[in-house]
Amino acid sequence: SGSAAAFAPASKPSTVSTSLHSTSTTRGDFLNQVATLVVAGGLSTAAFPSAANAGWATGPGSAVLDPKEAIIDDDVLKSSPVQQALQEVSGYAALVS
Repeated sequence: SGSAAAFAPASKPSTVSTSLHSTSTTRGDFLNQVATLVVAGGLSTAAFPSAANAGWATGPGSAVLDPKEAIIDDDVLKSSPVQQALQEVSGYAALVS
């Protein structure tokens, strides 16, 4: 029963006093301040969003390849899964056009 008393709520609110801030603050006051800062930060982010950064799409290897310069693995191209996928893409292209 003695160790359980360590987890019992305190009978009076905890206070903090420093030389920089001489008023007492309860835990509830602190949590209210934190919640206010989080909400204010979220609102400022929503009101003033930063520009999108798509720099990863312009780095090395992002150039468009010329299909005439492609290296084709004939064995893979002739395989059943690739042929089936090509037929499905042709079917989709026929539906859309």
